[in-house]
Amino acid sequence: MAGLIGLSRWKEQLPLISLTVLGALVAFSVHDIRLDWRLLLVMVANFLTVTFAFMINDIEDAADDAKNPHSAKRNPVANGTLDIRTAWAACVVVVVTALILYAIGGWIVLVVGGVNLLLSFLYSWRPVRLKSSTIGLDIVSHTLMLGGLLPLAGYFIYSTEFHPAIVMMVLACTLGSTYGQLYNQLRDYETDKKVGIVNVSIRLGERLTWVAAYGAIVLTLLCGWQAFHYMDYPSWLVWVIAGSVIGGFGYVWFFAQEIDAGGKPALDWTGRLQLGVWFALTISISIWVVWAMGYIP
Repeated sequence: MAGLIGLSRWKEQLPLISLTVLGALVAFSVHDIRLDWRLLLVMVANFLTVTFAFMINDIEDAADDAKNPHSAKRNPVANGTLDIRTAWAACVVVVVTALILYAIGGWIVLVVGGVNLLLSFLYSWRPVRLKSSTIGLDIVSHTLMLGGLLPLAGYFIYSTEFHPAIVMMVLACTLGSTYGQLYNQLRDYETDKKVGIVNVSIRLGERLTWVAAYGAIVLTLLCGWQAFHYMDYPSWLVWVIAGSVIGGFGYVWFFAQEIDAGGKPALDWTGRLQLGVWFALTISISIWVVWAMGYIP
């Protein structure tokens, strides 16, 4: 059990649950619909899909991680806590469960979820291994898996048509995930360069990669702002967001100035703000969805 829990890396992906809810809130704000219990099921399905992405990644990287003491300690397959057959069996259970839950959300949700599961597999599976792409497919697949496809699944529970609001919100989430992937590549820049990995950051160089990462942040904010322009939301939500931002950045200032969202030393000022941003996003979305479901007058 300890090995299976470690393989899921649930702590690393927990904040991503808010993105599923965000997609449902877009549907609530632009269509005359009511949120219901299906949202919870699709939240679990998306959580399982991201779990599968981490699981298959650790399984396929086990041989390499075993050579690195830090990686081996984290990867239960690499350190022998979990055998490979059990790990693959767990993957099958996770995928089947996720597909069943997606199907309850509707056929479009099932398609979106199925695409995300397929990307999660191809991202790490060695015969394809999109994460090692030298033409940018690593960025595209990663940002869709952990960004754009998550709110899209939440939205299509309640709608069968695209709306400009969900288009802009998906772009915002995808671009935000792009920043995260570029940031992670910059963290591993020197190591990747030494072992011969040729990803986007290696091709661009450190300086241009930072420019691209900062550009992704700016575009994320612009797309998010445009999405809200199309949506109806309670006036008090602005104050909730402001309070959450202050609370999140206050926590960072007093308790977590030097670490990023992954718990590692921050590379720059954006890394130091990551925990604050996730805090503000999670609190704001949580209060908003509780109100949308009628639990707050």
